[in-house]
Amino acid sequence: MFLFFKKIISIIVSLSLFVTGIIPGMRFARRIEMLEYSYGDSANQVYDVVYPARSAKKEYGLLLYVHGGGWVGGEKDSYLSSCRGLSKFGVVCATMNYRFADENTDCYDMLDDIESAIAQITKVGAEKGYNITKVLLAGSSAGAHLSLLYAYTRANTCPIKVVAVYSRSGPTDFMDDNFLFHNVVGDFNTVAKCMEDVIGFHYTIDNFEEAKPYLKKASPVNYITKDSVPTLICHGKLDDLIPFSNSVTLDKKLTECGVKHDYIPYPNSDHTLGDDPLISAFADVMFFKYIFDYLV
Repeated sequence: MFLFFKKIISIIVSLSLFVTGIIPGMRFARRIEMLEYSYGDSANQVYDVVYPARSAKKEYGLLLYVHGGGWVGGEKDSYLSSCRGLSKFGVVCATMNYRFADENTDCYDMLDDIESAIAQITKVGAEKGYNITKVLLAGSSAGAHLSLLYAYTRANTCPIKVVAVYSRSGPTDFMDDNFLFHNVVGDFNTVAKCMEDVIGFHYTIDNFEEAKPYLKKASPVNYITKDSVPTLICHGKLDDLIPFSNSVTLDKKLTECGVKHDYIPYPNSDHTLGDDPLISAFADVMFFKYIFDYLV
């Protein structure tokens, strides 16, 4: 298996060198880095973006990271180093903050933020000579949920073409019994308290029936069709926050609909995906493959 990973990594490195070598001027031009750039009135509506060194390319792809943090925390800065590194391959890379869940903000407002950020990145890019035509969304945990939900429900309204989505430990099905009743966060009502602002409906076990349509509406698995975008899924089998069964359901729905996807279970890892180094290396290779297949 190690030799297989080594061969794949070698191919990716060769491809990257080939790409950077065939783009005239890429090695000598200067990239453009913009930090804390605003796309709205809220203090949280900001992003960092790295536009790659200018080249003879006529079109550019955008890799947009959406951070995790339970919809109430987290920070875009965790992905800035990745943006700087991946921009070397001729891809526009950005990492965004978004409004957090409260009594006035739910997950659909966060989807609006993703759309606004993409529009602003695309607009500013055009002003600087970058014709951005497509986007790959990537996120972890809550950020993965927002990335999936946006990719499956907003592809038709996105300012540019959504070409793929990458989920790491992402919530996909809020009606999963393992999520509702067997969560490390606590009992049903504790989980409900965490979710009520996210879905835009206050509920407890006493009015669970009324909450079901809201939970289903916020679940990405319910929007998969044969036209859904290619999806890369990573999830830990020992995840007791977002149950592994969520990823099983996602894989099943994508398979049933004939959607191109890659599913990478982490047998020894929890929500952080930190205990399967070989699987992590393979997942990194697959992520590079998605970038090269859909953005470069």
